[in-house]
Amino acid sequence: MDTSRFKSGIDTFSAADFIAQFTYKTNSSILFDLGSYSNSLYFAKDDMTIKTNRLNVFNIEGWLDVHHPCHDNIKAKIRVALPSKYLEKKMKNRIIKDIFKALSIPFDETFQATFISSDIQMDMSHTTLLEEEEESEETY
Repeated sequence: MDTSRFKSGIDTFSAADFIAQFTYKTNSSILFDLGSYSNSLYFAKDDMTIKTNRLNVFNIEGWLDVHHPCHDNIKAKIRVALPSKYLEKKMKNRIIKDIFKALSIPFDETFQATFISSDIQMDMSHTTLLEEEEESEETY
């Protein structure tokens, strides 16, 4: 997997109908937000759209992460979270092919791709696991 061209949040590639915007990476993993640019800011929680005077608002629909090489029979592991309306077979196949192209993963590499619906998302955060009283939980 070649991640050398992904260095900042402005580094992107096309993943089917989405733009994959780089968020961070490790030696064998890379993560992206999936979305699109527009002149509107969309708030999914409230199903509300606000027009802006800017043409470069990035509306996040989901995320993806890629792990390669993995140390078992499956060499590439991919996880994608998107609203269920985008999880049709053709869309999933296009996303996988675009990931392999963008990251120079050989097309004959074994892989496992997991797609989950991001329609309902829960975030939990702790300062540390030892400080549970500072826990915050939010459902979208």
